[in-house]
Order: sequence, then C-alpha cells, then structure tokens
Amino acid sequence: MPYKAVIIGCGPMGCANMDLNFPFKYSYAEAILGTPGVTLEGVVDTAPLVADNWSKRLNVKRYPTFNEAFDDKPDIVCIAGGTTANAEIIPYAIRSNVKAVWCEKPISLSLEYIKRLLSLEEIRCMPTHRKEEEPSTKIQVNYLRNLCSTHDKIATFIRNGGLGRLQTVRVNYCGGILANATHATAYLQKIFEVPIEATGVFAAISNIDKEGRPTKDDPNISGIIKYRTLNSSSGEQGEVDVFFTPSGRGTANNNLYLFEIEFLGDKGRLTLLHNTFDLRYEIVQDSHIFGASVGTRHPYETTEIPKELGTNGSTKVHFEPMLDGMQTLIEAIENNTPTRANVGIAYHAQLAAHMLALSAERHGKRVTLTESDLQIHVFAGTHAGISVLRKQTGADASK
Repeated sequence: MPYKAVIIGCGPMGCANMDLNFPFKYSYAEAILGTPGVTLEGVVDTAPLVADNWSKRLNVKRYPTFNEAFDDKPDIVCIAGGTTANAEIIPYAIRSNVKAVWCEKPISLSLEYIKRLLSLEEIRCMPTHRKEEEPSTKIQVNYLRNLCSTHDKIATFIRNGGLGRLQTVRVNYCGGILANATHATAYLQKIFEVPIEATGVFAAISNIDKEGRPTKDDPNISGIIKYRTLNSSSGEQGEVDVFFTPSGRGTANNNLYLFEIEFLGDKGRLTLLHNTFDLRYEIVQDSHIFGASVGTRHPYETTEIPKELGTNGSTKVHFEPMLDGMQTLIEAIENNTPTRANVGIAYHAQLAAHMLALSAERHGKRVTLTESDLQIHVFAGTHAGISVLRKQTGADASK
C-alpha cells in the first residue's frame, strides 16, 4: 500500500547528506525517495530558508510547524531534530495515530522517558492488540547497523554459534559513549541478552566539544560490559565480556575515526572493520608456530567466507541501512511487529552506556543492573543530538 512521509529537520540526516558523496544513502530523504510506494509530502525546519530550499529542490510542501505537517495525516514521520524534538514529536505522533516514526539516536537522554515509550511499544505489539481499535505507531531509532540487512545476517551467524563459544568481544569507538558507542551496544542487542554489569573509567583520549574542550556531557569511557548470551541453535546460556576502547575525540582534530567490533570464539574470529564496511574472517586452528603438541590454537585468516554472512564470499559488507531501514519499517507496519531498532533495542543500548558512565563517575566501581542507581546519571547532551527544533518545541533539554 502507498505511504505518505514527512521529514522534520532538514539538516544532515534529514536532507543535507544528499549533497555529500557517501558510498551509500545517508538521509531520510534518500530513504523515502528510494523506496517504491513511499511518497515525500513535505519538510519542516525551524530555519525558513533551509526549509524553503529543500521544499523547492524536492518539489514538496514546506510546513511552517510540525503540527501543520500532521494536519496532512502522514503515515511515516522522520525526525532529524535530536532528543528535544523526539521528546515533543514522538508522543504527538502516537496521539495522532501515525503509522510509524523513524528518529535519530539517542531517542532521549533520559532512561525513564525511554521506559515509558517502551511500555507503550510492548503493549501495542502484543498479538491480542487489535489495529482497528487503536492503530499502533511503530518507532524505529536510527542505529544503522541494526537496519542493514547484511549486518543482520552477521548477527544471526554469531548468535547461532557460527564462531563457536564466544570468548570475548572488543569494540573501538570515538566521539562519546552515548553518541557513538551505542551503535555497538544497539547491535550487540541483536546477539546477546541484557547487559548484566559494567566497569568503566574516563578515557585518556577525552571526547571534546565544538570549541575543542574536553567534555563530560558525553564522555569517552574505557570499560567492560558483561552480557548474558544465548545460543539460538543449542539453547546454551552463558556470559561474555565486551571491552570498549575509545580511539578518538569525535572531531577531525587529533581524531582516529575507528569504529570496529571484533568477536572471538573458540572456532573463529570475525572483525567488522573500517566503520564496519569490511570484515575479516579467521578460523581457529592449531598454532602454526608451536604446532598441535603444545595445545595452542590461534585464529588464522581465510578466504573461505561463510555464506551465512551474506557477503557472497566477499570481505566487503553491503551497507544500505537507510533503504533497508525503510523497508523493515514498512514490514513492521504491515505485520504489526517491532522494528529492527525498536524502543527496546534503544533502551538497552543506552542502558549499557549509562552503566559505564555511572561506573566512571564512581571511579571504576562496578555497576549492576539496578534501575534506581542508573537514574542518577543523565547525560547533558551529545554531538549526535543537535536539536534544530528546540525553539519550536520548547521541550526540556534533559529529555
């Protein structure tokens, strides 16, 4: 069936990334225009000249406010205005019975706010929920690797025991534990159960603000999160430690933009490299140095890439998360199922970040899954959460 969509916020993720030479689609506008059956009706932005420019370029309406955009009864609302806009517009969209909201991460700076959305999402996705009585608004948060179909196959391969029993996981990130490391914690939710405990310290490579000063609004944290694991094939339960290490500050100044995830199992090692656009696959074998007699085994690279990874034998990862994301959003609408990056995923992704942040503030003290403790820490802001709609919404910046 056809769907009408609007974009709220014409900045980078809304529209502006269309003008950059990325090797993949990287804006809501491209996701809408590239999906058959979805029509872009109009755009909203608090900067009138920006909104005018994009409405003319895309040949769509310019709505003065997001309220007026809702008067046209859109089916899909894409919010590229940060946490403040999310806090105001998502509840409005639910009250307006919009079919789906696709918003930027983090969905909120407050765990309590996300929990309220989570409770609503769980109720509306129950099998007994009747669409004709109360339409269900699907919420999808823009954690790109959760939306990418190839990354989905990689996660399934690991979860099904493709690497054997996992020994350890390593994550390199930059630019803030909440803004960027949650790309990894959201992806790990596709593989593991909930985070159990965390230990963290403020990293020597600090995140910096736009003026180049170290900031604790969204700090870089080095630490360990322990996750529960469940092998989907065997049903075997366990635990695994995930190590988080910052590699840069989040800006071009003295920054190494390294985002990698390495999974080491007793049968193999898989590393997602170069912002996860490439992978390296290794098989665990008897040591080429010490031999089998010593009992030492090492992972060695191989060109035989398992077909289950979905790369057709290549080390290149097909990466079109915006197009894949729009397709999965439509499937969630039509099947009344959660999206690949639903509120539950977002909640546990940010829960892990809060646990590390709280541990760092307590000088490395271990933090367990205790809700009352975690409400103590509320992030002041993130580089990824720039609110272009702040003046219009007037929402509390802590949300």
